Amino acid sequence: MDAYLFGRFGGEVRSFTLPEEREDLDSRAAQCRASVPDIEEFDNVHRFVKGYLDTAAEATAEGKFVSISWTDGAVPLSVDYHILPREAEGDGCEPGR
Repeated sequence: MDAYLFGRFGGEVRSFTLPEEREDLDSRAAQCRASVPDIEEFDNVHRFVKGYLDTAAEATAEGKFVSISWTDGAVPLSVDYHILPREAEGDGCEPGR
């Protein structure tokens, strides 16, 4: 997993781990787009989300984890980078843990 996305549109909450659930996210985005009042704004935020997701593997290689919240609220997008704990690097299994 390179990134986690939390989404809330029209009162429905969904979350996705990426890249594993990228198709599900793209499908959900298409469904949400069909019901938003401002398609241009939605598309703009969606471009930002895709940009962050496209660089998530690079962030993971640098020891960071990307967490994205995308909602239909007053602040439609927030992105956080968290430092991965050492045990999460590689396969996550270290002797004695």
